[in-house]
Amino acid sequence: MKNTEKTKIFGANLFYILPLAFLSGMTNGVLGAGGGIILVFMLAHFLKNREEGAKEAFAVSCVAVLAFSTVSCLSYTGKGTFGFLDAAPYLLPALIGGLIGALVLHRINTVWLKKIFAVLLIYGGIRMIL
Repeated sequence: MKNTEKTKIFGANLFYILPLAFLSGMTNGVLGAGGGIILVFMLAHFLKNREEGAKEAFAVSCVAVLAFSTVSCLSYTGKGTFGFLDAAPYLLPALIGGLIGALVLHRINTVWLKKIFAVLLIYGGIRMIL
């Protein structure tokens, strides 16, 4: 195996992935959201030649967002900005929704998955502007 093959993930060189992953984590930490969006676009680009590339991109971004969110949560809690009790009412519904979403991901047509994602991005963007 060549050295260049060892430094590739999803067919992309780490030189490209690491800065984008850093940007994704920083965006999520600063804005509390958005890191997953950057990851989905990045991974969708690198996985575009795979049959299930879009679904892999969404699934991998979920795992990464879990890490981003955990670090951000610990940081905010340590600074006194956020308390566990503030988020408690949202945890169980979010966990149930995440589980159901993970279970149905493989049943959703990739074209529809992309359209749903685009609509949510547009809706969220408009809401943030207004």
